[in-house]
Parts: sequence; C-alpha cells; structure tokens
Amino acid sequence: TIKLLFLMLGNTWVEKKKDEDPIIVTKRSRRFLPVPLNTVWKLLESDNRFFKSTGSCIINLYNISGVDFNNQIIKFGKIAINNLSRDKKKELKERMGNR
Repeated sequence: TIKLLFLMLGNTWVEKKKDEDPIIVTKRSRRFLPVPLNTVWKLLESDNRFFKSTGSCIINLYNISGVDFNNQIIKFGKIAINNLSRDKKKELKERMGNR
C-alpha cells in the first residue's frame, strides 16, 4: 500500500475535505486514500518534492506551473486551486526558488 501511495503521489496534490477521506488528485483522476491526511504527510514530509500548503492540502512542488501569491492560488497547468494559507506563502516562495 505504501509503495502504491508513493507512486500515485508523484502526480499533483492530496487534499482533505471535511468529513471525507483524503483524495489524491492527478492529471487524469481522483482517488480516495484509506488513511488520514496526517499519516500521508508523515510519510512525505522529509521528501523535498512535497509541501503542505494548508492543513488540508499536500502539493507536489515539481508539478506547479505557477503561483499567484496575492490571491493564494497554485497552478498545475490549466488547473488552479485556492489551497495556499497566508502563513505558508513565504515558505512556498523559498521552496519554489530552490527547485
């Protein structure tokens, strides 16, 4: 299960909505994860490709095509998500500069 999780997370982002299981969002699909988001984050936090942009969203930095820091929007090609908390903007700018 963990190997599959890492293979799938090589895509775009993982998000958690209230009262739902975490979802891996890829360029082609959405898949539910049978584990809590904090468990996923504990597996990924030491990997520099991943960043927890809000308490409910983990993103793959290598798939970001742009960030609108003023409006807190992260872009993945044609997809844009509003999942960047104000207190994470500075850290994301630093991490994006180190890619």
